[in-house]
Amino acid sequence: MLSTSGPPPALGGEVMTVSDPSELDRLMALASGEGQASAAWDGCLHRLHQVQGARAALARSDASSPRAALRARRDAPGEGDKR
Repeated sequence: MLSTSGPPPALGGEVMTVSDPSELDRLMALASGEGQASAAWDGCLHRLHQVQGARAALARSDASSPRAALRARRDAPGEGDKR
């Protein structure tokens, strides 16, 4: 049977079992980094939307334009074959 209730709240009457000071420090450092991780995630999503927009714009262009742009990038000094 599928439960519709969420998990119990953290430390809501539970006993904390982590007692190693270095593990506690590590967990506290991870937990305090939520804002930074959220900002990084927002940046990644913004970049992903830019990539998707660029691909959509390229898909709407005539075939010769992207080919010419790729050729120009390939032939630019210092670019070469980066495989």
